[in-house]
Amino acid sequence: ASKGILDYLLKEDVSSINLAVSTTKRYLGNIKSKVLIVDDSEIMRSHLVGILENQLLKVYEANSYGSAIDILENRDDIMMVISDYDMQDGDGLTLIKKVRQNYSKEIVSILVISNNLKSEVATKILKRGANDFIHKGFSPQEFAARVNMNLDMLDLFKTNVDRANKDYLTKLNNRRHFFELAKPLYKNAKKRLFKYYSSHDRYRLF
Repeated sequence: ASKGILDYLLKEDVSSINLAVSTTKRYLGNIKSKVLIVDDSEIMRSHLVGILENQLLKVYEANSYGSAIDILENRDDIMMVISDYDMQDGDGLTLIKKVRQNYSKEIVSILVISNNLKSEVATKILKRGANDFIHKGFSPQEFAARVNMNLDMLDLFKTNVDRANKDYLTKLNNRRHFFELAKPLYKNAKKRLFKYYSSHDRYRLF
């Protein structure tokens, strides 16, 4: 890091070339990627920020779950939330639940950090909706690798969605895209109609 080196690769065979290309692509993608660190320890936040900024990521910080939610509500471009599991204003499950109410795993990735070695804790975190889990004591290299792996998965999800919703030749949105776009509009329209009929003492099934 002190020499400005982002990463290193072992030159073993032809596959090393493909790895070099994908790694370079990841770092170029990181320049546009935004990550939120949630930890009530300033020392830990500073440590994680240093690792992430060395990966060319734009990093935001929150010292509580409450402030993390505020940041997420005011920014719609954060791709990943990295949170400590045990904090003064609750456990990581609270934050996971709140994030998942608005963002799916395919939109915002959640990586939870904990010093709890019990397997049931990791299981609970993943089942609640986190994308990944890592124990404290990790090396900077392991942490960076986990973060980049999760960002790669988000890119893959986005690529698959684009392929499903855009014409292969023209790259224009296809019928499926507009069907997906219409779902939340239809849902909101149903709510408004239900309120209207309810306020006029009329009831109707949809």
